[in-house]
Amino acid sequence: MTSAQNNGESLNGLTKLVKRFIDFLWYATIASLVVWLVMTFVIGLNIPEVEQQRHTDIDFFFSFAMYPDSVALVEQPSKLSEVIQGQGEIKLNNTQGIMSWYLSSVFIFILGFIGLAGIAYSRKLFTNLMNQQFFVSENYKNVQMIGYVCIVWHIVYPLLTFTGGWLILQEVGTLNDALILKPAFPLSLVGIFTGLAIVVIAQVFKEAIEIHQENELTI
Repeated sequence: MTSAQNNGESLNGLTKLVKRFIDFLWYATIASLVVWLVMTFVIGLNIPEVEQQRHTDIDFFFSFAMYPDSVALVEQPSKLSEVIQGQGEIKLNNTQGIMSWYLSSVFIFILGFIGLAGIAYSRKLFTNLMNQQFFVSENYKNVQMIGYVCIVWHIVYPLLTFTGGWLILQEVGTLNDALILKPAFPLSLVGIFTGLAIVVIAQVFKEAIEIHQENELTI
């Protein structure tokens, strides 16, 4: 067996492995979105109508700052330094929000649906590669769409995070005087440029496919 044949078999084996992993992600994501959507409405419909009886837990991405003294924070805010400062996913326990519950859940569903679109195009691409259909126009289109999905995800994510955080804080208010929560805007320029790079690679892929097709017609 030649070196080229060995490399071809190794590539085919790796392609099958990646395809199986993408298939797993595809079905796992669909199942997760369905379960998440059902749980959102089941739990949401069981939240008490009386505001004082609600004990809703909400997970969301916020910017935060913790101060050592809430009284001093009110009296001399400019002279008090934060003990902890940063941004990340925070769980707000026992809030009285109901809209916030739906917002946090629906925003996750939207992001999951965008991610599912990226998985769908990856699945199509690796199905063709596994079948050794390397130089078909569908491949570059799939690569291009993967790049667009990456760009959209990294633009929509910070917008949803900021909007959702602002709306949630409008409803649940300040849960602790010493903890200041603000909407976060986690923009990832690396993610956006990664998507743009994938789109450029798709154009190169398109040129290679066109050259291959021209060579076949010439032969």
